Amino acid sequence: MQRFTYDSGTAQWTRTEHSYTKLFDIALSPDESTLLVLTETQLLLVNPQDMTTTRTVDLPAAVSGQSRQLAVMNDGLVIIQFLRKAYSLRADNFVTVAGLISDGGISASRDGSRAIFGEPSNGHDVAYRYYDASTGNVVISATLDHYLRGAYSRHAEKALVNNLLVDANLAVLGLLPISSSTGALRADGNRAYGLDSAGALRIFDVSGPPPFAELAPVALGVTTAARVATDPRGNAVFVISEGKFFVVDVR
Repeated sequence: MQRFTYDSGTAQWTRTEHSYTKLFDIALSPDESTLLVLTETQLLLVNPQDMTTTRTVDLPAAVSGQSRQLAVMNDGLVIIQFLRKAYSLRADNFVTVAGLISDGGISASRDGSRAIFGEPSNGHDVAYRYYDASTGNVVISATLDHYLRGAYSRHAEKALVNNLLVDANLAVLGLLPISSSTGALRADGNRAYGLDSAGALRIFDVSGPPPFAELAPVALGVTTAARVATDPRGNAVFVISEGKFFVVDVR
């Protein structure tokens, strides 16, 4: 696992590497005080400031499948999608989450209120759905489409799935010209980001209905597999590819 820290005094970034055997996924708690690290057989609770492990939990079964497996909810549950179970941070036990499907990845909103998931079905015949932490239930939407990777706004008002922008009910709002695996939303849900086939970062104003206005793209020349993530404050976009780490000022 790669960790990047920024020193505002020197304006320098530092990369450190932390090794976990058979690592599957990582996720922060809603208050960002705990980093959850999922390996094939364990769930680790880690202090993100010094990367020390504060608790180790053995899983009831080994995980497999998609690498995106974790969703940390504000009801105290850490959903592990492949297991169709969740670990309760409050009760220190595992509980079954009815309605989970175990493929396609899962992603929680920053406030931990919802977690979106689906299946990468080429038949476009599986509905997008989300876990609602306020009720403890899974809600199945009316949108049936291929699901590859979901990214929520802070309070789950919008999500970007593949290159589809959807609303709080997961109904389609519009289609963006970005690679399907690179989309990300600003925390407030008013900007969408992603890479195009030329390796440029595309930026869209999605605060209103389509057609969405586009801001000037940023040429990065990313030609290998990459991921895009956003700064919680909305000031920067992070683009990580094989051997490259970009921080793009989008203020």
